[in-house]
Amino acid sequence: MDALEARMQFIHVLKALPKTLDVSRRGPGTSRTPESAAEASTGTGASPTLFYMAHYAEHYEDLQQCMMDTMNKMDVLDRLYMAIYYHRLVEELSAAAALNSATAAKVLSQVLLPALPRVYELACPLEHPQALTNQPELLQLFEELKRELGDRAAECGTVLAEVQLYLDRTQELKQRLMDQFARTGTLGADPTSPLASQIALNRMEMDRDRHKKQKEQSWHVHRAADPLLPEVNGMLLPREFDALWDATPALTPSDARDAAELHAIAAASYRAD
Repeated sequence: MDALEARMQFIHVLKALPKTLDVSRRGPGTSRTPESAAEASTGTGASPTLFYMAHYAEHYEDLQQCMMDTMNKMDVLDRLYMAIYYHRLVEELSAAAALNSATAAKVLSQVLLPALPRVYELACPLEHPQALTNQPELLQLFEELKRELGDRAAECGTVLAEVQLYLDRTQELKQRLMDQFARTGTLGADPTSPLASQIALNRMEMDRDRHKKQKEQSWHVHRAADPLLPEVNGMLLPREFDALWDATPALTPSDARDAAELHAIAAASYRAD
């Protein structure tokens, strides 16, 4: 794949982030599963990080430029998806670097991490107060990032300090706006304006998507710790199923006629008039 094709395909991946990015929360102490492994286990194969991990070694400069350009052109409220995605890439490359991948270590230290302050500036620009709705999520992402980097955090102390300084500035702006609201009862904008409504809709959509992804990841049900007590979780043990199967009478001619009659009724319901 040449550079132009890689850029075009990656731009398509970035524009689809609101639909394809898993924004469910990874709590403290939760073991991080690489995106490729997670997608392989679910069979979806739709993780947007897969494209980057497959092509970054050859096109990391082009992909980085695509991310910055695309994020700069996005609506400020949607830039949070890009910030989350950027952190996922840092996690993936950090894990690869820990496995002695020289390319991953190089891209992480020379490309992704140095641009991290700019990512935060774009995700929560001070000139757009409505973007402060992204700030709580950015604060949590930053804490997760420091935990993920571990010992490597000391090597990029300057970058992390810049991010922390910018987050402090957003917190100061947020506090000023809250103080203004406490004094005047308004933030200088009509709460019924289309912009205020769009902010609420964006947050609702992200919460809905996060809840959906969390439900998709928790579809399985654990069996009881004691296999002799299936009533704990209501699941049948294999021996219970076998006992019920053996106790079920064999199919009789009457059962076969009833099944054929039901089949005929169902077929007739689908038949065109």
